[in-house]
Order: sequence, then structure tokens, then C-alpha cells
Amino acid sequence: MALRFSIITPTFNRRDMLVEALDSVARQDWPEIEHIIVDGGSTDGTLDLVGGRPELRLIGGPDQGVYDALNKGISAATGEIVCFLNSDDMFEPGALSAAAAGFSNAPDCDSVCGAARLTAVGEAIEVYDREEDKRLTSRGLRCSAPR
Repeated sequence: MALRFSIITPTFNRRDMLVEALDSVARQDWPEIEHIIVDGGSTDGTLDLVGGRPELRLIGGPDQGVYDALNKGISAATGEIVCFLNSDDMFEPGALSAAAAGFSNAPDCDSVCGAARLTAVGEAIEVYDREEDKRLTSRGLRCSAPR
């Protein structure tokens, strides 16, 4: 049985950008995907776009910002693997297969991370693919206790 991915995409009035993000998920070669769109109350046609795609799960209504939206998505997720895809981001083809392989190769790990490529008008302007960019370390993560 394949691991199930829950992809959480927070959005608010980003319809035009969201189309590319949704299409990048549709192009994945992984069989088990739950894609949760958490919309903060868009008025730009986002809800019509999402409502017209039955493979998407919509959580709508006001929120307290992107982190609240992500937490709503996490609470609704049913997959063994939870990942985030912002409305202005895209997955490369095979991204989910690569993540699943990462978990398979290291069954005790809690997270996997890949490279990133920033593009403008279809041209790569920056690539983050160094091993240092992909390591999750205490130095790379910044946490603080709630006040």
C-alpha cells in the first residue's frame, strides 16, 4: 500500500497563481493524494475554481492568517505524510515519489526536504540544491515558546 500524502495549500485571493499549484499536484505520479485547499474568504473566483475540481477538498471561511490556515489543514489531514504547497509554489514532477523514497530509505526520519528553484518568467533565477540547504538542524529552525 502506498503512503497517502495530505497536501495543504493555504490561499486568499490568489486564483491565478493557484491554478499552477493545482496543476503541479495533478501531474504527480503518486497514487494516494489528498489535496486540501484552505481559503480565507477569497472574492476573486478562487472558490469557483476549487469547487469545479472534485479531487480537491475545500476548507473555507475566515482565518487568522497563513499559520492558522495551515493548522486548519493539518487538523483535517488524513494522510501519513503532510506537506505544504503555497498557492504561488509548484511541485516538480516526481516530487512526491522522491519524498516517499526519502521516508522509505530512512524509516525513522520525521521529515524530508528537497531542493527549490525560484523562477521568473519561466527562467530559473536561483537554485537551492546544496546539502546545507536541505538539512533540518536546530540552527536552521527557529522556535520560541508561546507567550
